[in-house]
Amino acid sequence: DYSQAMLVFENFLQRFPDDVYSDNAQFWIGECYLNEHRPAEAEAAYRTVLRTYAHRSTLEGFKTPDAIYRLGQMYARRGEVRRARQFYGVLAERFPETSAGRKAQRELDTLSVNTAAR
Repeated sequence: DYSQAMLVFENFLQRFPDDVYSDNAQFWIGECYLNEHRPAEAEAAYRTVLRTYAHRSTLEGFKTPDAIYRLGQMYARRGEVRRARQFYGVLAERFPETSAGRKAQRELDTLSVNTAAR
């Protein structure tokens, strides 16, 4: 129940706006919106992660790399390849040791191959 989950995450953020897990709650709000097929709200939630919280690795418990990856995916799905590459490139460069960083590098490689094939 994504709506109920969002309420729980939003309540957490209201009660504990500066908690170490606040960026996680914000990221999962974005995931709920994404699963409800509400991409504009999902994008806003992921951007809030980037705008509001510390930019550290998921290996340290932060959601910055995952939020960047999701934004890259959203641009790629919309056919905005240049923007997708920007997000994937930043992610692969800044967080190469994370799962999201490795996935971003694979996406960059795929986008390059697809572009070269045209």
